[in-house]
Amino acid sequence: MENLSQAIDIAVSSGSWKAPSIGDENNQISHLFFADDLILFAEATVEHMKVVENILNDFCQASGHRISKDKSQLFFSPNLDDDYVEQLSNVLDIPISKDLGRYLGVLIIHGRVTKATYSKVLNAVATKARNWSPCRTSLARRVTLCKSVLNATPLYTMQTTTLPKGICNNIDKVCRQFPWWSTEGSRKISLVPWENVCQPKGQGGLGMKRMYEMNVAFLMKIGWGFQRLYG
Repeated sequence: MENLSQAIDIAVSSGSWKAPSIGDENNQISHLFFADDLILFAEATVEHMKVVENILNDFCQASGHRISKDKSQLFFSPNLDDDYVEQLSNVLDIPISKDLGRYLGVLIIHGRVTKATYSKVLNAVATKARNWSPCRTSLARRVTLCKSVLNATPLYTMQTTTLPKGICNNIDKVCRQFPWWSTEGSRKISLVPWENVCQPKGQGGLGMKRMYEMNVAFLMKIGWGFQRLYG
């Protein structure tokens, strides 16, 4: 895969492959690799499709690998004409898709983000809490479950994605209620304010995490990384 990456970089440097830029023209993204998954970014022209095809064919011949076109997809801007998009698809013989689904378990968003977009993240947390509710467990065990499982469930998605604040608040609501539940539908009174529960242990709290603050912290970490690399 390193040879394929180098071939793409050479094509980008020579100008035969035009990739989208982030910030300025020096920060172009032409491809993303992870194991055997590959995402390519290129200008939507017949010439670029042929460049992509030639590079992939050369790589396959040299390495012995084969591209599974049944598992491959092409995604284009909705501003392009349908006939033109079909023509580009025919060059690579890869089907067109209007939804790229997930990459490494995270949604690839190409439209407006709403609460429904990430409702599965909230549902995953709520389902776990609901399944545990009938269990007779101590408060300490419930707090541990909340911190190690409920708080941790959305973190993978949060590391690269801005979740709607409403989703974060609803996840906090599930975590806030869970330690005081005795059975499903029968809630105990919260004996300690949530603000105090979220304080560090050294300050008398339980170290619970607020989801929105965690989300912002993850994204600031990415921003700091970009600043150090390209700033």
